[in-house]
Amino acid sequence: MNALPPALKNEPPILACVSVTRDSEAPLLAAASLAESSRAPLVVLHVVHEPGDHPGYYRRSGPRDASLPIDMIAERMLKHFLNDVRERHPELQSTLETAEVVLVSGIPQTRIPEVARRVEAQQIVIGSSKRGRLADRIRGATSTAGPRGEAIPVTAIPISPQVWEQPAEAAAAKPISAFLATQ
Repeated sequence: MNALPPALKNEPPILACVSVTRDSEAPLLAAASLAESSRAPLVVLHVVHEPGDHPGYYRRSGPRDASLPIDMIAERMLKHFLNDVRERHPELQSTLETAEVVLVSGIPQTRIPEVARRVEAQQIVIGSSKRGRLADRIRGATSTAGPRGEAIPVTAIPISPQVWEQPAEAAAAKPISAFLATQ
């Protein structure tokens, strides 16, 4: 999952930063739409980091996973999340199918800029809630992160609970541009 295809060396990709929950669906869809419209590659990044306020975050799938390394559990959860999103959004399936998936361990605010530099991302797309300030920290950390010292733009997509209260059919039928316009 961590190897980067040779094509990414020629085209600057869009970097979508995701968790393994439905909260990351909006940022992933926004990044996939941007990648598709600009014909840029898509890199999907998950930073394996168990938050202090959510102990057992990766172990929630059951006791059978208790003895597995946390990165194996995270990889399995990420694959499930991505497959679920692909099924619900066939209009972006080709972009999501060809996306490179990168899984790294560490602190998101430092690892996201590191990966952005490594893949020479043209843009970072991340989810943002009212509680979190991760997008602001990433913006500061990437101020000189580009391959030639230029800033990498960070797009923070609002994550709101009401988005997930819609029936799945209504959410799937709504184009991402309409979703972004209402946020």
